[in-house]
This record gives sequence, C-alpha cells and structure tokens, in this order.
Amino acid sequence: MKDLTKNKERKRTTKLIAMGIFIGVLLSQDVGKLKEAFIEGVKAGQASGAAK
Repeated sequence: MKDLTKNKERKRTTKLIAMGIFIGVLLSQDVGKLKEAFIEGVKAGQASGAAK
C-alpha cells in the first residue's frame, strides 16, 4: 500500500516539474522581461519578508 502512495506522489511531482519546464520555456522566449519579473519578485519577496 505504501508503494502505491509513493508512486502517485512521484507521478504528481513529475507532472508539476514538466509543467514548470513547459511554462518556463514559454516565458523564456522573452528572457529580458523574465529576468526583470524575477528581480521584481525577489524584491517583493524580501519586502514582504521584512514586513512580517
């Protein structure tokens, strides 16, 4: 029974990774904007982290 659960988890993880790569490829067609968005995201993350 445990093996079945592990297998399901692995499949879901693989699906998420594949989706992430797919989205990443779509976004990387505009690398400049992606970098800007990433930097903005990091800044926002730091700001919200400092606010807490």
